[in-house]
Amino acid sequence: MSNIVELTDIYKSFDKISEAYEQILDNPILMEEFIYDSLSMKKKLIELDEFDQGPRNVMNYGHSFGHAIETATNYAIPHGIAVTIGMDIANFVAVELDMTSSSHFERMHEVLDKNCKTYRHVNISVDTLLNALSKDKKNSTTQLRLILPDKNRVIGIGLYDNNERLKNSIDKYLKTYSIDN
Repeated sequence: MSNIVELTDIYKSFDKISEAYEQILDNPILMEEFIYDSLSMKKKLIELDEFDQGPRNVMNYGHSFGHAIETATNYAIPHGIAVTIGMDIANFVAVELDMTSSSHFERMHEVLDKNCKTYRHVNISVDTLLNALSKDKKNSTTQLRLILPDKNRVIGIGLYDNNERLKNSIDKYLKTYSIDN
């Protein structure tokens, strides 16, 4: 039961950030409130899942792709922006793999894109990105451990084949959302 409450809190928090995005950037006090709320939520998740075995995994959402983006761009994209793009890619790939709805991707893409739009010009090679992903200690050249949303928007870890379907999904995302295209 507490897992569902925590996930509901996370969805509500994203909605609040999405609704107030521009105001947060312009108002340091409001930003401080959102940071405090985020840290409080992180604290709850750590207390709920001290050893990172379940609900706490949501905090790693976007990081697998984000770290690979940092490597693939030789750190031309900073960590926070790379993780934001990583979350967007995770949502897009989940739609392409028929794991979640396109409405979930669209709902989140709008605000995630606002956060990373100034870096959309940086070229990210799909091959370099996949190579970086496969070199992560949790992955191999044939399978990747990714955190993706499901039909209920629940973030979960799974093993996914590092194959042409995944590569094509990521490539489609990069071509669609790069400002050079």
